[in-house]
Amino acid sequence: MEKAKDVGQYLKDEFLRLKEKYQIIGDVRGVGLFVGVHLVKNRETREPNTKVAEHALHRFREEKILMQVDVGINSGYRTIFSK
Repeated sequence: MEKAKDVGQYLKDEFLRLKEKYQIIGDVRGVGLFVGVHLVKNRETREPNTKVAEHALHRFREEKILMQVDVGINSGYRTIFSK
């Protein structure tokens, strides 16, 4: 469990670093290896960027990385990564 916690924290930290650089990342959160990344068109409106999320889903699958894309009224667009 400790390894999952450490790797998950590393993953979150890296996504948070990318969030500083790229406006498309609206939010990053999670626990352990369950990490959510909101991909948005605009951080203020939090409008989901479905086109980019679908592209990411396709590319990650090509690299054999499992990923789930969720759309919810309250959660916005959330991309969940696992390998």
